[in-house]
Amino acid sequence: MIDFALKYQAVIFASLEEISPSPDILKYFIEEFKDKGLIPSMFQEITANGKISNRFIFKSLNDEWEIEFGINRLNIKKVNRDIHVSNFGTKKEFLEEVVKIVNVIFNKFPHKANRISFVTQYFIKPTDSKGLNSIASKVSILSKTYQDNPPINWNHRYVSRMEKKISEKNEIVNFIGEINRVQGNLKINSKIEEFDRVELKFDINTFQGNQEFRFSINDIEDFYEKVYEWEDILLNEFLKIME
Repeated sequence: MIDFALKYQAVIFASLEEISPSPDILKYFIEEFKDKGLIPSMFQEITANGKISNRFIFKSLNDEWEIEFGINRLNIKKVNRDIHVSNFGTKKEFLEEVVKIVNVIFNKFPHKANRISFVTQYFIKPTDSKGLNSIASKVSILSKTYQDNPPINWNHRYVSRMEKKISEKNEIVNFIGEINRVQGNLKINSKIEEFDRVELKFDINTFQGNQEFRFSINDIEDFYEKVYEWEDILLNEFLKIME
């Protein structure tokens, strides 16, 4: 039922202000990320005390890979820029790359994180209006108005919290799932196409209420090893509802 994944994203919240765009630091990362052909560029971010901080981001030439060094967060993202043409890879492969990138960064600049997140975005295979309305009826309780006049756009977001073990730590983890009918434009088979499809989005992240910098590099690795299965279970449950 899944047609393609549009985005995989890993976010690690840590105090990264000291990892600044100095020549030595940029040289280190250019060498370490050369297998992906990543090129650095600069941006500015405002600190908590209102000062401007120079930050940097690494991107691949095709904009598929992105590694952003914010003041308080590391953002590792892969976006499917040419669907069914680019070799986008699987989420398991992405998570394996995330672990490698995390080791490159935090072995050189030891920091602990206070939150960890994994985000995914998918589109199901195209279907006609009847098929889209059928899915809407399975995920929605519609009033008579919308039964008689099926909605052309809908959004459903669910948030649950569960206790999970990350290394030896018992952590509260947010499980966020969305199922939406959306319209827009995407590059598919190297052509810009309009779409009207069902989108699935998931965000699995540690509880925002705990701001202690407690996650070591080993904890971060453990999270990204385990979150694959957690997200896969959630994805398949959503697909089961739409059958």
